[in-house]
Amino acid sequence: MKVRRRKLDSRCAVRSVSVCVNPHTQEQHEVRNPVVYAIVRNGRAQTKVVVGDVISIDQVQVAPGESLQLPAVMLVDGEAVTAGADVASVKVDAEVIGGVKGPKISIQKYKNKTGYKKRMGHRQKYTQVKITGISK
Repeated sequence: MKVRRRKLDSRCAVRSVSVCVNPHTQEQHEVRNPVVYAIVRNGRAQTKVVVGDVISIDQVQVAPGESLQLPAVMLVDGEAVTAGADVASVKVDAEVIGGVKGPKISIQKYKNKTGYKKRMGHRQKYTQVKITGISK
């Protein structure tokens, strides 16, 4: 069983720490549950982010190393949930890492008895960003 460990920044609060055991190798490691996270709008999608996460967003024209702010839709800080009009003051800061391409999508069209065949492909371009801070 693969267990993905998320690196947390020291500024990110932790609600609880539990121990997870891999049944095949009997390895133990700590699983931390972050208290502060935000839901940000990412073009056509929404993504849950914690400080230190690296996510792919729709391509933006910002140079690597520069910072940008993502619009927050919701903020969870412990037991307090901020949403709606109150979330306008929440800022999610991110640092641009670079551009990446998504998976290749193959498109084929075919019409019977006419000899019409068409093959196309598409790779969506994304920008990878690292979340550096969530502030009210």
